Amino acid sequence: MKDIKQFIIEKFKINSKNAKNDLNYTKIINSIAEHFGFTKDEDIIEVIETWVIDNHIQEIFYYGDDETLEEGRNAGMPEEIMKDFDTSNEAIMNCQEELEKCEDIYDEDSFNIKGNENLLAFLGDYGGLYASKKKMT
Repeated sequence: MKDIKQFIIEKFKINSKNAKNDLNYTKIINSIAEHFGFTKDEDIIEVIETWVIDNHIQEIFYYGDDETLEEGRNAGMPEEIMKDFDTSNEAIMNCQEELEKCEDIYDEDSFNIKGNENLLAFLGDYGGLYASKKKMT
């Protein structure tokens, strides 16, 4: 028989059923979707949700090179979202190094998502944008 301490620990452990209700996770999932131009109806939200919950993401940082963000600007990405992206060369180089450790988690004709415990990379014909749980500078 389990002792009371073990029972309490198991009951309060974060799992996929209760993690979806975590307000911070929801805010982060919505933020990533907004920063990468996805709506709540798209299948891709499940990929983002799984990454956030599985990797216990509590804070998110955005990275992208100037050329890719210019494509976003031309496609109508709001300026307040554009300001959230760090475009420094050091950050982009660090993201690309981390990208080498990532696995494919979503693949469509012209769009690919790679990820690991630290980085979620949105890669397409236009270039790449990154969401990371750690600072890359």
